[in-house]
Amino acid sequence: MERAKYLLTHTQLKIYDVARLSGYQSPKHFSLVFKQHTSSTPGAFRTETSS
Repeated sequence: MERAKYLLTHTQLKIYDVARLSGYQSPKHFSLVFKQHTSSTPGAFRTETSS
């Protein structure tokens, strides 16, 4: 999850690319697990941390 958070905040990669690079085959599953860990979707996390 830390790698995913880093990629979301320091790159402009698509969510499905972040999922793949974080070891998840399914972007949908990645989004579900990410939300369970951070209480935020990957897209919302990127938006919140970039402002």
